[in-house]
Amino acid sequence: MLHRHFDKWHHSTSHEKTTSHESSPKGGTGNTISTQSLNTSNLSLEDYISLYKFRIEAIFDHEQAREAFRHHLQQSLNEEPFLFYEAVEKYQKTRLEKNRANMANEIMSNFIQVNSKYELNLSMTIRNEIMKNWKQISEKNDLRAFDDFISCPTDLFNKAQDVIFTELRDDNFPRFIHSENFKKFIKKEMKKLKCNDPKQVLDQLGTMRVVTNSSTSSGHSVEHEHGSSSSHSLHDSSSNLSDKSNGGSSSQDDGDAEVETADDVEIQLKETKITDRPLVDNTSLYVNSKDYAMVKELISSLSDSSRWKTIEEKFGMKTLSSSNNFYLNPTDGALPVVCCSGLASGKHTEFFEMILSKSMEEMISKVCKRRVQLDHIEYDPESNIDYSNTIVYLELDSPFPFSKREAVVARTIIPDLYNKETDSFDRLIFIQKPSVHEEAVIMKDVVRVFIYSVFVVDRKTNDTLKYYSFDWIDLKGKVPKKLVEKLARLGASVLHKMMHAIVKKETSKDKDERLIVSAEGALEVMHENIKFLKEKFKSQ
Repeated sequence: MLHRHFDKWHHSTSHEKTTSHESSPKGGTGNTISTQSLNTSNLSLEDYISLYKFRIEAIFDHEQAREAFRHHLQQSLNEEPFLFYEAVEKYQKTRLEKNRANMANEIMSNFIQVNSKYELNLSMTIRNEIMKNWKQISEKNDLRAFDDFISCPTDLFNKAQDVIFTELRDDNFPRFIHSENFKKFIKKEMKKLKCNDPKQVLDQLGTMRVVTNSSTSSGHSVEHEHGSSSSHSLHDSSSNLSDKSNGGSSSQDDGDAEVETADDVEIQLKETKITDRPLVDNTSLYVNSKDYAMVKELISSLSDSSRWKTIEEKFGMKTLSSSNNFYLNPTDGALPVVCCSGLASGKHTEFFEMILSKSMEEMISKVCKRRVQLDHIEYDPESNIDYSNTIVYLELDSPFPFSKREAVVARTIIPDLYNKETDSFDRLIFIQKPSVHEEAVIMKDVVRVFIYSVFVVDRKTNDTLKYYSFDWIDLKGKVPKKLVEKLARLGASVLHKMMHAIVKKETSKDKDERLIVSAEGALEVMHENIKFLKEKFKSQ
C-alpha cells in the first residue's frame, strides 16, 4: 500500500469520515441517510450505487475490487499506471537492498525509460531526474565489492508515484465507479455473499453520501481531491457553464444544506427528469472559448452513465448517445449528441492530422457536393474573437427526404495543454458549429441545416493517444425527429468505422507520402492559433 498517499488523504478527510459513517434517524442532524427507513426494494443497482461515496483506498484494500479495477483498466487499454503502482508497492516493501536494486532496474526498463514497454506519461523533468538518480545509484553500486554494501533508496520513484496516483485517483477511478465493470463486480460479490442487498458490498467500499435539495439524485458521487497536472491549460479561466432546463434556475443558500428524508430520496430517484442542454454559445457566430468550455464539459461527463448510453463497444473504441437532448437555441428543437471515443497507438499530432488528410477529404466529398471557404476571421480579443476561424459553405449530397440541403459553419482548431518540455500542445481540438454569412443567402428551394462537429485528440504517452468525436445535426424540413435521431446514431457508428479505416490507410504510408490539405482554411487557422497561444503562454 502506498501509505504516504493514503495518509495524506485520511488527514484531509478525517473529520468527514467521523460523521459520514454514522446513520441518523429521520429528522436528526447527522450527515448520513439511514437505509433502515429507505425502501430500497424498488431501486436498481445503479440507483443504489448513486447513494454512495467511494474512496480509491478502499478499492485497493479490497482484493476482489482491486482486481475488478485492474480488469477495467485492461479493457480501457490503460493498465500502465496500475502496473507501475503495484510494482512500486512491491519495491517499497522489499527490505533487502540488493533485491530492491534489482526491482528498481526492472521498473526503470519497463516504465520510466523512453519507449519502454509500459512507458508512463511523465514530464521530461521528472523522467530525467529519476534516470539521473538511478544512474548515480547504479554507478556507486558497481563499485561495491560485496552485495551487502549495495544501496537503493525506497523513495527513488516518489515523484513518479505522485503523478501516477493522481492520474489513477482523478481520472481512472471515477470512470471505473461509473462503469459496467463496477456493477458486474458488485453483483458477483453479492452472489458470493449470498445476499440480495448491495449494502453489504457497498459499505466495504464507501459511505452513504449526503443528499441535499440541490443534489442530483442520479449522479454518482466519487470523493477525491483535485491533483495538479503537469500540463498547463490556457483555458482554465473560462467560466463553468451551469446546466439548466428551459426557463428553470437553480440556487443554494449560503447556510447549512438541508438533509432530505429517505422518502424524498426515493421520489427523486424515480422522478429525475432529463433536461435539454445548450450545445453552443449562440451569442457568437464564431467558435470561442465558451464553445470549448462546453466541449470540455461533454468530455468530463462521458463517465456518467445517467448522461450517456452505449450504442456499441469494442476493444479500444466506444460509440455513445447522450441521454439529454441539446439545442442551439432554446426555441429550436433539441436532439441527442453522438460520441465516438477510443484509445490508439501513435503520435497524437499525427493522428489529429488524419482529419486534414487527403483520405478524409475524399470521404467528405461523398456527402458534400461542394465546399467553399467564405471568409477567414482573425483572432481579435478586442472584438471578442478568441480564436481564428474559417467560415465554410457546404452543399450536401443527400438522398430524399434529405435532398436540397446546405449548411454554413464556423471552424477552428484549438491547441491546448501546453507542454513546456516539448514546446508543443498535448491536446488538439477541431470544433465546427453552425454560422451565417452575407455571401450565403438562403434560397427558397433549399433547406438550411445545422451541423455541429468536434474532434479532440489527447496525448496519453509518447506513443499512445485518446480521441473523442461529438456530432449533432438538425436536418430541418418535415422530417420526423425519431428518424433524424436514428440516422444520427447510425451515421456516427459508420463514421467511426470509416475513421479507423482512414487511420489504418494513412499509417501504412510513409510520413512523406501523407498529404495534408487545407480543409477550407482549417489548417491555416490552426497555425495561427498555435502561434498566438504559445506567445500568450510564454508571456505569462
